[in-house]
Amino acid sequence: ALSDCELPLAAARLEEQRVKALEQRIEADLASGRSSELVGELESLVAEHPLREPFRAQLMLALYRAGRQAEALDSYRAARATLLDELGIEPSPRLQQLEQAILRQDDSLAAAAERTLTATALFLDLGIQGEVEAVAGRAFALATEELSATAERVERGLADAVLAVFTDADHAVEAAIRTRDRLTAELGDAVQPRVGLATAELTLADRVEGVAAVLAARRVREAKPGEVVAGERTAAAARAHSFTHRGDCYVATA
Repeated sequence: ALSDCELPLAAARLEEQRVKALEQRIEADLASGRSSELVGELESLVAEHPLREPFRAQLMLALYRAGRQAEALDSYRAARATLLDELGIEPSPRLQQLEQAILRQDDSLAAAAERTLTATALFLDLGIQGEVEAVAGRAFALATEELSATAERVERGLADAVLAVFTDADHAVEAAIRTRDRLTAELGDAVQPRVGLATAELTLADRVEGVAAVLAARRVREAKPGEVVAGERTAAAARAHSFTHRGDCYVATA
């Protein structure tokens, strides 16, 4: 059991993990082009954590991409005033560089343009057990980190879901297995991940849309806890991996 002295430290570590997971999830959402809908959430997070610069930078970027350049610059000025008043320091070089990029409307700040392609969609159901927010945050952070290594796009879905897009079917299967294994290794019985994979046409814009995403979501419903289940097209394209045929789907074995 934790001592009275250790309890506050443990609580602080859990809170830091929760906040880090939020930062990573919002970063993925921004990369997916979901700027306008993030503004309200980020404004609340900045109010709750006024000295935490990553949330401020994300808010500035979300505002800018939503066509609200003046408000993005106002947010920087508010951050600078808070840091000077509370800590007597200037904003970090990263935040200063972001302000300058917004002032000159740098092309690097723009969200990715819409495009259509044939790709493999990965639908991950984390299967979080219970309502422990720290576990959920950690699970999303781990999944995002693993999938982002090779995915074209990663975004958080409804409830316990994560959607990722891969241009290579073998990379999708490998990422699915790697993510499942890491989740179960680090979180144990707190999660029961299942993965569905499908290869078809997708559109990458503010959100991932298309046949592949729909089919991958259907495949995950056919998966048992711990399984990676693919459609016929994905199984045929993922030549570096082995599958067991079951009904109209294929279960990855290696």
